[in-house]
Amino acid sequence: MPDLHVLISTPFHPAYVTTERIKKAKNLQLLLAGGIGSDHVDLKAVAATGLTVAQITGSNTVSVAD
Repeated sequence: MPDLHVLISTPFHPAYVTTERIKKAKNLQLLLAGGIGSDHVDLKAVAATGLTVAQITGSNTVSVAD
């Protein structure tokens, strides 16, 4: 994670965006949260870093419909 600039995360993936992971991602500039909601992201930790978070609502529409 230290070399990441962009991280795409979904609430269905077991690797939630925790305080520890955010601290390890020294170069992270953008966090894209796919799906609905942001329960999988530690928003307090993100806010403390000034990291940009973007919600990609509807990105899983096709897979949910299947």
